[in-house]
Amino acid sequence: MKLNKLTKKFKSTSNLHHFFFPYTSQKLLGPSTTKYLDILYFDLFKKLNIQSLVECGAYEASGSIEAIKRGCNAYAIEANPNTFKKITPKSNGKLTSMNIGLSDKPGYLNFYFPKKNNTEISSTFQKKEGTEYDTIKVLTQTLDSVIKKFDIISNPYTLWIDVEGFQKQVLFGAKKILADKNFKLIKIEVEEIEKFKGQSFLSEDIESFLRDYSFVPIFRDF
Repeated sequence: MKLNKLTKKFKSTSNLHHFFFPYTSQKLLGPSTTKYLDILYFDLFKKLNIQSLVECGAYEASGSIEAIKRGCNAYAIEANPNTFKKITPKSNGKLTSMNIGLSDKPGYLNFYFPKKNNTEISSTFQKKEGTEYDTIKVLTQTLDSVIKKFDIISNPYTLWIDVEGFQKQVLFGAKKILADKNFKLIKIEVEEIEKFKGQSFLSEDIESFLRDYSFVPIFRDF
């Protein structure tokens, strides 16, 4: 099913409150649908025999921590050095934490974090209009090159991507693993409208790109 049909199907089953008050209804749907999305995502680990999770934009690495509870290895990638130092769990046992940015090519990029809080979750390579930022240079690598360093692709694995408008660059740097037979499942945050300055890869673009690698949406949150 295509993402827009999946969305319409869900909305068609909702009540009149959603019809007349779509914005407030979506706000109410948000927490519960996010909960069910996460439940479904992790329930699929057993069905797909997932052995490793790679969390891109890890922050506090909640996805990695849950994956470890299910017996998986986890790789938490966080670009913000302040967040990585103060919030992201350190490598231990089944967790490998990395302080690098992900892009479509290696190098250094400007990384922006709100002046009010240098560990803000909305820190990003893509600035938002109307927000004041501090800027630092961050080392970037492709996801293909990062995963190549670890023994991940020999067993089924999954990606969790939450990169604040930088999905295009991350996905373009992951074309080899997207085509890999052991890459089974992806959870990715998308935007339906431009949220970050210069953002050119929205939900329909991401869906189309992933369909080229035989991935189809099965659930979404609001």
